[in-house]
Amino acid sequence: METVLLYVFIALQLGDVWTTQHALGNIKGSVEANPVVKAAMDKLGVLGGLLAIKAPVIALFWFLPMPIWALAIVVALYVFIVGNNARIILKHK
Repeated sequence: METVLLYVFIALQLGDVWTTQHALGNIKGSVEANPVVKAAMDKLGVLGGLLAIKAPVIALFWFLPMPIWALAIVVALYVFIVGNNARIILKHK
């Protein structure tokens, strides 16, 4: 079960990168809500900033043991984040 949640987490990270990049590049007035990610994007560009944050986070989750309940909470949070990004994109089509 933990391995499945890790793969779902990684897929959601990729979904977050794609939906964030799409929204910021195509929807006027879109902004990154996370100040840490925004600072990285300001220095490295949208894709570079997202990858600079996401890659170490994915590695951390992959290599450090975490209780399954905590991983499930993080996955649920990212389901909300990616779903919200997708909702914004669809709203502006």
